[in-house]
Amino acid sequence: MIPPSAPDNAPETQGVCPLPRRRPASGEAPARTPHAYRPDLITRLKAGIAALEGAGPRFDPALPAGGPSPWRLGLDALDERLPAAGLDPSGVHAVLPGSPLDIAAAMGFCAALAVRRLVSVGEGDARPVLWVRQTLMTREAGRLHGHGLAALGLPHRRLVTVSLRKPAAVLWTIEEALKSKALSAVVADADPARLDLAAVRRLVLAAAAGATPAILCLPKPCPGAVAGAHTRWQVAAAVSQGPAFDPEAPGLPAWTIELQRCRGGRPGDASAEWHHASHRFSVAAALPGGAPGARPPQDERTPAAGGRAVRAG
Repeated sequence: MIPPSAPDNAPETQGVCPLPRRRPASGEAPARTPHAYRPDLITRLKAGIAALEGAGPRFDPALPAGGPSPWRLGLDALDERLPAAGLDPSGVHAVLPGSPLDIAAAMGFCAALAVRRLVSVGEGDARPVLWVRQTLMTREAGRLHGHGLAALGLPHRRLVTVSLRKPAAVLWTIEEALKSKALSAVVADADPARLDLAAVRRLVLAAAAGATPAILCLPKPCPGAVAGAHTRWQVAAAVSQGPAFDPEAPGLPAWTIELQRCRGGRPGDASAEWHHASHRFSVAAALPGGAPGARPPQDERTPAAGGRAVRAG
């Protein structure tokens, strides 16, 4: 095969003897110039690359005017125990289940915190929430359910998910996402064994640098875990009361929430329900024959996704 001929002004390749150009015969059309040597095409490609490089990120990393807005739960029983400005919008917040059976309740509470964060930033801030999942956590607790998250108030257009196998990759992704300033919040499944004081400190610095909060969902109860986090919550499923028009129908998601640690605040607990329409918590309604949010015996309750529990049988 004869290689294509190069124009007269094409530079010679070092170490290779160029072949002589073949002149077209009489009446033969001149050979087309290869694309690699067309100056107009190269100019257009360079202009396109320059436009892409100067386009900036897909999500505007600029923070809203005036800095982060106050971030509260909307429930006086818990908000009064937080600092005056509410939850730190540039901090690290850990959520632990009350027992291994309460992992769904803990994940539902994390989703509710993310919704409250979107409420605090307002409609003018279109940055999404990133949920970083570990593959092992997915096998143990199940996949995220899009319709269930939308029912809690977290629509798919405001949620980005990523699943990773290695715990080190999970921590690296959380740290880089926090520093990007392109997200409203970062929710992540976290391995307690990896969250030593040094790792938590790196996440705290990354959250402060990007003015983005991190919500870490731990898979099991770990006393003293996530030392250095701004807040630490323990969440357990509570019995939800059915609607008045149909007592047998599922009620609102209900949790027993305990604030175990808070910088600038004080510990406390409350039984709360989540209202997806208003995107806020309220005090759980009193159950017949028991205190608000009282938990039934273990053999009489079945935790459901989103933190609800229903009577078995």
